[in-house]
Amino acid sequence: MRIAFIGPPGAGKSTQAKRVARSLPSHNRSPRFSSGELVRAEIEAGTDLGRDVEATYARGERVPDETILALLLPRLRRAGSCWTTSRPRPGRPAP
Repeated sequence: MRIAFIGPPGAGKSTQAKRVARSLPSHNRSPRFSSGELVRAEIEAGTDLGRDVEATYARGERVPDETILALLLPRLRRAGSCWTTSRPRPGRPAP
């Protein structure tokens, strides 16, 4: 099972995902990934990717789709089933 919560920043995507996850039987619980949390963790860890993202933020630009996918896809592949939270990204249609 793969579930995505999509909405603008501050809409409560992560909050709702956590609530739904807690309501499921433990054998149906899957890891939850938030693109924002993954990006913030890279910045806090001081990785090369985190420094690049921080510079992108400082310029007032959005993080490229390729960067988000580089963080998210390996985790999705390992998890098999999961929850993700994200926001619509302007400039490109949703897949």
